[in-house]
Amino acid sequence: MGPTEYIRRRRMQLVHRALRNGNPDGASISAVARRYGFRDLGRFGASYRAVFGELPSVTLRRGLHPGMAHLVLRRPRSPL
Repeated sequence: MGPTEYIRRRRMQLVHRALRNGNPDGASISAVARRYGFRDLGRFGASYRAVFGELPSVTLRRGLHPGMAHLVLRRPRSPL
């Protein structure tokens, strides 16, 4: 692993930790991502999901409501 990849992974871990700890003050995911140097938020979201297996919003929600981590939020299916 090269130094650039190491730094990217380290920053991703820091974002994950910040979202997992949850911020009741309401800091947005984009603000947290920018704080750790991610500028392209679309690419950040895809990379985050590839690394952690979930969207950043799921991590944040679980951090804000730790007792409800077992619940899975699903969108209603649209009728075809």
